[in-house]
Amino acid sequence: MQLLSRFPGGTAAFLQWSELRTTIQTVVAVLLSFFLMQLLPLQTVTWAVFSALFVVQASVGGTVGTALRRVTGAMVGAVLAVVLIVLIGTDHTVTTLSLGVLIMSVLSIRWPSLSYGLVTVSIIAVTPGIGVVEEAAEKLIAVAIGSLSAILASMIAFPISARRKAVTQLADALRLAADYIDTLMTGVIDGDGRDIDKQESKAIDSLRAASEVWERISLERPDRTYHKRHCPLLSKALLNQTNQLGNCLALTRQLSTMRPLYTLDEEQVKAMRDFSDSLYDQLTLLSDAMVHHEVNTDIPMAWEHYQRFCEVVDDLSPEVHSQEQREHLMALKWSCHAILTCLNALVDEVRGSTAGKAA
Repeated sequence: MQLLSRFPGGTAAFLQWSELRTTIQTVVAVLLSFFLMQLLPLQTVTWAVFSALFVVQASVGGTVGTALRRVTGAMVGAVLAVVLIVLIGTDHTVTTLSLGVLIMSVLSIRWPSLSYGLVTVSIIAVTPGIGVVEEAAEKLIAVAIGSLSAILASMIAFPISARRKAVTQLADALRLAADYIDTLMTGVIDGDGRDIDKQESKAIDSLRAASEVWERISLERPDRTYHKRHCPLLSKALLNQTNQLGNCLALTRQLSTMRPLYTLDEEQVKAMRDFSDSLYDQLTLLSDAMVHHEVNTDIPMAWEHYQRFCEVVDDLSPEVHSQEQREHLMALKWSCHAILTCLNALVDEVRGSTAGKAA
């Protein structure tokens, strides 16, 4: 799906649109469940509608996972309630309810995916009727219809997989990281740190959000052929390097709080700016590679700029009389090396994924 690359405003606008997309899917799911229930002689429309309302998630895989957990939990809770009512009778509601909630709670602790069973076991135990088995079956059918409606809605109304969302959000985070590094290096060179706090928060929060989205893709059982054609495969190593990059950015923030007392000549400024521009370009190219599956980065060139940057730092150190300022220079040198190492590892991971996709 090439929707992201064609979407007006780029990745950030696409992610904002994602919230509206989920709302539309929810409306479609609720209406679909309501109309489907009208076709059946059942009085449990509310069960179907509420299931559809709460099952819809931000991705197809998330919706499918939630639907399966809801139906499974409802089934276990309904069976448990019916068994307890048959064994204890309809005249001992408090006992039935207490035992049902207790047993279901223990099961939910062991298998959290069954937690919705607490709802069904409670309602059925509180309102047992003569045809308790039939009533439980009707509720299960309604939950299944509502969950199925949510799945259908997520597939027909602007569908997006969790993997696709993780890839696009990571690409956006890398661009924000590039903006932050550019602002940070400008602050180190010119002593101007006005926008650093804002850029840092946006970059680190975005990297963290990308990692959280990746954690949710375990809900999907993606079709490997589809993802090999449409997006680079995410890996644990890729997300580990992303988290490492976020940690490096957080550490570099402390460097910008110290105003440099040393003076840079024109050649030294140029070396620092060349390295800063190189980092910015490589992060931006890597962001594009995540979306378009074409890795055009030039990491060796970035390392060459880093070597020149190190020469500038080493030349400056003897001229700096303050121990604190010398430590500032060394910390800057180390932080830039850590960022470039993370970037190198990220490029290797994306290049490996892209090569696997081509194969």
